[in-house]
Amino acid sequence: MDNTSPDMFLDKTYPCHMTCRKRRVTHIENLCNLDKLAGKRFTFIALPLKIRKGTGSPIRPVAIVEA
Repeated sequence: MDNTSPDMFLDKTYPCHMTCRKRRVTHIENLCNLDKLAGKRFTFIALPLKIRKGTGSPIRPVAIVEA
C-alpha cells in the first residue's frame, strides 16, 4: 500500500500487522512513485533484509516493467 501503517499510531499492539502475520500475509507500506506504474504491467520484487527474530524488515522494492 502506498500509505503509512494500517494500524493506528497510538495502538502499540499493531493489530493489522499481527493479523497479517498470523495469516502469513505479507504487506508492504510506504512505497512511493507508484503513479509511474499506474496502468502498466509489471513484476514486483521486494528484497528484505534477513533479520533474526524480526517481525518485519526494510525492503528494496523493484518493479520490472513489461515492454
